[in-house]
Amino acid sequence: MEARRTIDRLRLGSALDDEDVAASREQLDTIESGLGFTPVTKTVLHRASLPMATAVRTLDALHVASALLVQERRGVAVLFATHDRSQATAARAMGLRVIGT
Repeated sequence: MEARRTIDRLRLGSALDDEDVAASREQLDTIESGLGFTPVTKTVLHRASLPMATAVRTLDALHVASALLVQERRGVAVLFATHDRSQATAARAMGLRVIGT
């Protein structure tokens, strides 16, 4: 969802033309087809409300909490991808492997 908002923000700011928007959305569709999504449940909200190792904004806490729950429930290492430095710092501080910053 954040990537789609970023594409739209770039379009509105004239950083992307119609062709760039179409190509970006197509690439994003390809990426998203290989991803799983975690619904925002009461469990996610509760986990996001718990103390974290660093100062974390609300939406970042939801992302980090979701990744932590997936990692715990599935017993797999989650690769946390973000372009946001503070979100990356929070994810690393909570023990997640991070790419993208």
